[in-house]
Amino acid sequence: PLSRLALLGAPLPPPPQRDAAESAAAATRRPRWRINVPSALLIMPTVSDGALEFRAVDVSVASTSVSESTLLDLITVRARRMRCTAVHPPGRGPRRLAALSMVEELPELSLTLRKPLSNLAASKASVPLQQLDINLPDATAHLGLCPADVALLLGVWLDNLNVFPLLPKGKMEFDRRKTVMMRICVRLTQAALWLHDVEGHRALLRLRLDDVRVTVSKALDTKTQISVTLGSLSAHVNAVTADGDAAWLPMLAPPLDGPAAAAEASAAVGAAAEATAGAATPKDADGARPADTGVAIAVATKGEEPDEVDISLGRLCVSLHAEPLMRLTEFGAFAGSCCSAVLAAREERLASRRSAQSPHISPDLASRWSAAAQGASSVGSSAVVESTVGSTLRLAVPMIQLVVSEPSPAAVRDADGTCDDGGGAGPLPMSLHCARDVLPRMIALHFGLTLELSKAAANYDEAAAQSKTEQMTLVLRHHHACAPLGYHELPAPDATLLSPAAHEARAPGGLCTLRA
Repeated sequence: PLSRLALLGAPLPPPPQRDAAESAAAATRRPRWRINVPSALLIMPTVSDGALEFRAVDVSVASTSVSESTLLDLITVRARRMRCTAVHPPGRGPRRLAALSMVEELPELSLTLRKPLSNLAASKASVPLQQLDINLPDATAHLGLCPADVALLLGVWLDNLNVFPLLPKGKMEFDRRKTVMMRICVRLTQAALWLHDVEGHRALLRLRLDDVRVTVSKALDTKTQISVTLGSLSAHVNAVTADGDAAWLPMLAPPLDGPAAAAEASAAVGAAAEATAGAATPKDADGARPADTGVAIAVATKGEEPDEVDISLGRLCVSLHAEPLMRLTEFGAFAGSCCSAVLAAREERLASRRSAQSPHISPDLASRWSAAAQGASSVGSSAVVESTVGSTLRLAVPMIQLVVSEPSPAAVRDADGTCDDGGGAGPLPMSLHCARDVLPRMIALHFGLTLELSKAAANYDEAAAQSKTEQMTLVLRHHHACAPLGYHELPAPDATLLSPAAHEARAPGGLCTLRA
């Protein structure tokens, strides 16, 4: 109809009117390109420690220009059924995938990268030069690790991610302290970490993290700020009942109400202890203190300020179990040895590479490289050399409820049959009727903890090395001690996870609750 009106010489109707904001958004927000693939494979290799393979289906990558504080290039990646698997290095046998997925299949994943079209305009508007947002749906992200996987993650970080990007052109026009080069934001509704002492065997620890928020920011002056907040934290260790059934005993949980209330009301130390802990308690990204059972971690490294680590834990109940603790200690020792081997191998490769390249470098090129290295050191590392404080670590816990249960006694008859026979090996779950007959006891100790570790290191000369000091300040406040009646309930189906684990090695057994 419009073409007919134009041919007849009739005036065309006016276009629909738009307000200024809608016109600007329509002009700047336009699809530039889009790629859709049915499946994708992303490989993050290491030099000699294996690789990580990410597989996903229905992958879509789109680029769009948007106008926020400044004009941005918005790249969005969406994928379904994403999973990550560790690949064993060929040097230790044939190349093969791990028996269990490191990251179990996620129903959906969304990544958004914001890149300003003008770095100078972004710096003036306090917009990061690059920002990556990773959002997961309302499902549980299951992450499984064995000791070798910890070393593999370290190798992936050193070979792929631990690279300082090139400074943008015209870097001298930027405010190095305020300009954020890269910011990464990760948001998880829930995550579950499973630790396996041997690949394919039943998990020995299950760590549940709720409402996870991780933010990593790196400025032009190489200062890195990391903020981690958790809504709640809980941990369970694997155990076997007298009948041979699998069960998960609590290791980290909210404090028991009865003993905790008695501890808070036992003395007037609570108010003073809370004030002392609050003085050293860090704040999260929004400036608010963490929840009662939450966790807040703030890390600031390098730059023109000393390295600082602030950790604030909520009120926690720590239940000690001898055998699981020994297995966790073995896990940590094995993982530490694997990581040490990775670091030693890299140092050896770097040393051999330097010795192999040094004879082939001309003196003129070597002098130019040395001058460039000194200039880069003066630009990016001068604050670290001139700093008189090396690092500071602060830890604040308003209440730690340390619980030790007595070993389960001999078998006791009840209406439903025989109670679990602990045989003195350790606490085992039992029914309430059996607990009334056995009357098991536990020791509950309540402490408040404030810890500060500082290391002072001046300029790198002999006089400063002699004056280098390390200081530790520990304030441990004992609130209350009692020996109440307490026991572990019989395992119940796990209803705390939004989505269950897919592998059988992580799924068997119900959760036991500690009662007092």
